[in-house]
Amino acid sequence: MMKMVYKKYRSAVKKAPLAILAITAALEAGGAPVYANEGQAGAKDYSGHWSETIIERSIGQKLLTGYQDGSFHPDSPITRAELAVLLTKAFPDEETKKAASFSDVRSGSWYASAISQAAGDGYLSADADGAFRPNQPATRAEAAAAFATALNWKEASADNLHAYKDIAYLPAGEVGQWLRQAAAQGYIEASSDGYLLPQKLLTRSEAVFFLAKANGAQPLDVQPPAFTAEQEHTGTIVQTSGGFGLKEKTANGSETVYSLTAAGDASLAGAAAVAGIESGTAVVDAVDGLVSGKLQVVKIAPGGSDSGNGNDSAAANLQELDGILIEGHHSGTSDPTKHSKKCLLMPGCASSGFGIDVLQTDGKYKYYKFDTRGHELAAVLIDSIKKETNIVIHVSGTIEGDIIHVASLSQDVTAVDAPADGDQDSSSGREHME
Repeated sequence: MMKMVYKKYRSAVKKAPLAILAITAALEAGGAPVYANEGQAGAKDYSGHWSETIIERSIGQKLLTGYQDGSFHPDSPITRAELAVLLTKAFPDEETKKAASFSDVRSGSWYASAISQAAGDGYLSADADGAFRPNQPATRAEAAAAFATALNWKEASADNLHAYKDIAYLPAGEVGQWLRQAAAQGYIEASSDGYLLPQKLLTRSEAVFFLAKANGAQPLDVQPPAFTAEQEHTGTIVQTSGGFGLKEKTANGSETVYSLTAAGDASLAGAAAVAGIESGTAVVDAVDGLVSGKLQVVKIAPGGSDSGNGNDSAAANLQELDGILIEGHHSGTSDPTKHSKKCLLMPGCASSGFGIDVLQTDGKYKYYKFDTRGHELAAVLIDSIKKETNIVIHVSGTIEGDIIHVASLSQDVTAVDAPADGDQDSSSGREHME
């Protein structure tokens, strides 16, 4: 058995040397914990997986051991209970603290003592109602914060932190800082197109990789695979009581509905102003992992025969415009940059039709009204816009008088303000448990 070596980190990590004792104790105790939601995959379901060597090491050291049937589920999200077990085995606490109790953690369960220690050491915490939610998958942001606390990380120099596209979506304060540092130092893989994805769920293999790298035990040729965050989806826009969704057929012929509106967010879904939006398909470029429980739409376009611009001559005449998203009866405002998202979401305002105000060379704005399909798709895009005023979007289409026949609508996710350090968002990061 290869033991983890922590000597390299002794000056910077308070508890790291104790991990060797924990590993030895775990081996002597024997017996693997029974994890919740045991899968039915066959034994060694990680054979050939990019993380096979570090999974084998984790199992051998009984840090994160897998399931009773011999499977590990390397690509399944790690739960908060499993993360607590991993952290407390690697970083045991010599001090005896008062046991923390939670409304949803049963005394004597396989994870109870680990959760008590993890909470006592500040790795993970409960929500406002005192629930720990042990079976809730851990996000990348909260996992990075938990590891940072365990490893006693200090604040990283801003010079060493990259400017990712979704900085404005990171939790404020140190939780967002730790995710940036984890990505900058290679503990967590950022997407190849420049996203950190704070609400993306951390997989079990990524968790053991993080720990192996922190301990200098990760083979040089082992690295999480590259991936892109922006993915194209083609389907039908649907409207529910909770907002817009995208119904997409999967490879096996079944259908999946992805939420395009976050729970509790205001939306025009169901309003008469966008009636009939389900009549055609749409092509959506979206990002999963920016906002919990939804796909964040970056670009949306009519799909298939309903695009209205499917012939070559129309494509050749496409024009590109950047302007401020606004509804028709406010298009004459002297300063559209002050126009608000709140107004856009009012059904009465939306019924006048969406369009864009485009700044002209004489300093005045010219309004281009969207065609019917463009208006409908703009209503969907609004639910993914983070800015509250001066909502600039990019429009591709053909212009006929003052009407633009929309080929696509795009927003810039980087055009929103990053959260101030003191404005901690309690719905994100270490305390995010939705």
